[in-house]
Amino acid sequence: MGVVKCSACGGMVSEMAAACPHCGQPMAKRCPKCGSTNIAPISGLKKGASAYMFGIFAANTIKNDYQCKACGHKFS
Repeated sequence: MGVVKCSACGGMVSEMAAACPHCGQPMAKRCPKCGSTNIAPISGLKKGASAYMFGIFAANTIKNDYQCKACGHKFS
């Protein structure tokens, strides 16, 4: 895992942190695979449709909350 600079205070923060430990500024979510901030939440409707159409094969979509628009990786 890498370290990023907080935009508010300039402190060094783990890229997976939800907020800066120095000032409390919320950090942008990043894809754990490629590091992109271009992510979108996976809606409940999409999870339900995937479960209906693909059953057990939709487990990767159902168990995760976000999908990276850059690389397609799904994560929580």
